[in-house]
Amino acid sequence: MAACHWRGLIQALQEFLQRQIGCFSIKYGLLNQPKYYNETSHQLKLENFNKAALGIIETLHQKGFEAYLVGGCIRDWLSEMMPKDYDVVTNARPEEIKKIFRRSHVIGRRFRIVHVLVHGEIIEVCTFRGKETWLDYMIGRFLLKPGYSNNTYGGIETDALRRDFSINALYYDPRTRSIIDFTGGYDDIMQRRLVMIGSVKKRFHQDPVRILRAIRFSAKTGYEMEPELKNRVLTMAPILQTVSPDRLLVEVVKLFYQGHGHKSLELLESNSLMSILYPGYKTLKINKKPYLPFLTAAVSRADKRFHAGKNLSTTFLIAVLLWPIFIESLPDNVAKIKLHDYIKIGRKVRKEQSKVVSITKKMHDIIEDIWVLQYHMTFNKRVNKHRVVMHDRVRAAFDFLAIRAQVDEGLANIALKWHNILL
Repeated sequence: MAACHWRGLIQALQEFLQRQIGCFSIKYGLLNQPKYYNETSHQLKLENFNKAALGIIETLHQKGFEAYLVGGCIRDWLSEMMPKDYDVVTNARPEEIKKIFRRSHVIGRRFRIVHVLVHGEIIEVCTFRGKETWLDYMIGRFLLKPGYSNNTYGGIETDALRRDFSINALYYDPRTRSIIDFTGGYDDIMQRRLVMIGSVKKRFHQDPVRILRAIRFSAKTGYEMEPELKNRVLTMAPILQTVSPDRLLVEVVKLFYQGHGHKSLELLESNSLMSILYPGYKTLKINKKPYLPFLTAAVSRADKRFHAGKNLSTTFLIAVLLWPIFIESLPDNVAKIKLHDYIKIGRKVRKEQSKVVSITKKMHDIIEDIWVLQYHMTFNKRVNKHRVVMHDRVRAAFDFLAIRAQVDEGLANIALKWHNILL
């Protein structure tokens, strides 16, 4: 009982401090006075938004909590795009959300969120984030038991400050059908510009992945990065090498497999980011190898598949991204290379290029299969066609060959031959 009493007092003190931070931020200009845009202004109808998410908000209201739609769904509707996700933010704590919604579970370590299942659909419900203070650090370090989650919660004002870009910090209140804007995100959407909240340098140092998020949102929306953001993306890119390789793999997939891969590639190239993610591209740039047409053909194909609702393979993407580096690593007279040497070089390339962006063991094996089948389809004149046709990866390998043939006329007849064989 005593522990619960103290924890309740600590929580009340944290909440009071976060409210004061929100008021202080507005009073001293760290955060704008909120602007409210009614339905006449923003012209978004309540019916536009996901019914499951709206139902969760209504339930939270009935239980006495604040709740709003936030982020991407508002940004996308205002940008005349179809939203992919509908996220809810509230002042209810994760454990309170869990009690309200029986079909839900709490996930996350850095910051706990709740996945609520509604008619087979998962809606992400997050508690308002707060600005971490000296008190929060001391509480987490000295006063709480080991293993206790010390998530820093706040109000809608501090939550807005914690978000990365102004266009992602808009809140929609279904009760009033209004958009609440603390950071100028609404005007930024109208002006089609991408603006970081707070100091760009500081925010990138806090989380270097925001560099790739800037690329991704610019590619997705077509918005122009404001000058300081654009400059910092270019100059601070090397700090991406401090990020977990597994986390960077997730971000690379988001860049290329969400329907805007072609534009992502252009932005990565113009900001010299490909050689940060995959160091082998530095050599390609020096030698001026024409690898861009191949990558462009591959990611344009992925964009079409995404918009058609077709499946996309992460492993196939990495096989594509590493292929130009692999080809550059082969001897000039590649037609005479022995298969075991070809495989050995491929393994070395994958090992070296997986230091920044992760490649799992399973992915290594599948990429090797796709690349080895390229060898048999294009270099091996004595190939056993039946063995190739019966291989588990032959369809993926043929798709890979077809992309190569789009940019290399010398492979056109070979691709046609294998097309006829696989009919």
